[in-house]
Amino acid sequence: MRFAPLFLLVLLSACTRTQDLTPPLLGVTSPQGGVVAQGRSVRVEGYALDDGGVQSVRVSSAQGERELLAADERGKKLVGFKFRLEAPQSGQVELTLSATNTAGLRQTLKLPLLLDARPPVIKIERLEPAYETRTRSRQVEVTKPANPNDPTSTPQTVQETRTESFQVQTGIRITGRVSDDTGVDRVTLEYGGRYSPLSLPKGKDVSFFVEVPAKRATVIAVDAAGNRASRDVP
Repeated sequence: MRFAPLFLLVLLSACTRTQDLTPPLLGVTSPQGGVVAQGRSVRVEGYALDDGGVQSVRVSSAQGERELLAADERGKKLVGFKFRLEAPQSGQVELTLSATNTAGLRQTLKLPLLLDARPPVIKIERLEPAYETRTRSRQVEVTKPANPNDPTSTPQTVQETRTESFQVQTGIRITGRVSDDTGVDRVTLEYGGRYSPLSLPKGKDVSFFVEVPAKRATVIAVDAAGNRASRDVP
């Protein structure tokens, strides 16, 4: 029994060393790394976890470094943080997050983001009317001349049915292209109060051809960040 206190002391010392050698757990809940964010501003949220207590959470970028943890939060085992990144211009941005526990051990996390403030570019390459050939029948009066071989014959007026062909514009054909630096997510046509999404692949440069059953339409494009552009046709 005299060895029990010594064994307990060794066990507690081992646990303490294990905790001291483990840096905090650091995670980001929003947004995910590599995400495309709309505009030049994005809200970042996350957490830090450490059994011995979190002493500091910092973020660094091209604009500098700052502390995210309030004074009354220091020393807690689980802390949350949130901040808004305001970038001077759209483009690739990489943040470095770091969490330090009360033992001085540090964990770092890289968070690459793509900020996009530019809407897609819609280019109409060709626009032409779409026609349909239709037929209609109408009654006309036709005067038939007298029969020259019959002295009693006189000219006669009779009704005849004639069929006519004509063309009617039923819509427009649109050939175009949508381009965006971060990628085109979707293209939709609006006409007559209806919205019709086009079945197109996603990419930075997307071509489309569509026939619209209307004389006017609006092409709407949305990029991967949610930026929206529209163009009326014609």
